[in-house]
Amino acid sequence: MSDATPSGGVPTFTVGTPRSPEFQDFYCNQARVTITLSDINIIFGATNDRGPGILTLEDRVSIRLAPMTAKILSAHLHALMRAYESVVGEIPMPAAVASQIDVQMQNLSQGLAAQMGTPPQTSS
Repeated sequence: MSDATPSGGVPTFTVGTPRSPEFQDFYCNQARVTITLSDINIIFGATNDRGPGILTLEDRVSIRLAPMTAKILSAHLHALMRAYESVVGEIPMPAAVASQIDVQMQNLSQGLAAQMGTPPQTSS
């Protein structure tokens, strides 16, 4: 941003998205999520083929988000996936992954409720 002020006394701003010197680009094909009262943590990783029958998951980066930021990100991702699938077709969710997500979300909900000292709320 610029702090230049033209003769009218109103500041002008330069809009852009500068990148921090610490900016990094990662490829990830795996993600795990944890939650606390104050943040949501997404750990992104990638699988590595280490030879015949040896596949490992390497954590690449952990991103912590405020709950509101996570909700906004979720809305963006949901809209992007709807648009993407409207062009290329539905991406099926493997049953094992869907089941794993259901169990993980139940565990996260119970853990968060325990932190708050309240029973988990159920969605209607």
